[in-house]
Amino acid sequence: MFEITTGEQLKTWRLSLGYTQLQAARQIGLSDGWYKRLELGHRHDDNRPTLISRTVAMACLGLTLERRLAEQVATPGALAGAVHKAMGRSGWSADALAAQAGISLTQLEAVLRGLLDQVAVADVNRLLAVLGIEPLMASYHHCSAAVATLDP
Repeated sequence: MFEITTGEQLKTWRLSLGYTQLQAARQIGLSDGWYKRLELGHRHDDNRPTLISRTVAMACLGLTLERRLAEQVATPGALAGAVHKAMGRSGWSADALAAQAGISLTQLEAVLRGLLDQVAVADVNRLLAVLGIEPLMASYHHCSAAVATLDP
């Protein structure tokens, strides 16, 4: 379970992503000073404890998911290379492959050029299935869009 309720947990999270305090603050949308106080766990002026809000914790979760998804999906160039290679091995012509996958030649060309934001994930996965490549979340762009729809 993902939980950030203390300054120490916040620091552990930041270090796990390789952020400096300033980078983490900017990614979350906090001032540098406020972020530092959150990590310390108390205010400088009166030593009252600082509390990690649900909003900050959700921002951390979103950044963590975004990073993990980016690490697990194919880059547009790698996917294009895999499709080119599979087409060569299988002998599919572009016309026949597009028809078999139920996509347009324009969509196939977009995949082959690494322009995955122009093709729906379902269409890419049908193409991959025809080529015998494991279906996957096709690009960081698609994953980012999915993360953005999460309701905090």
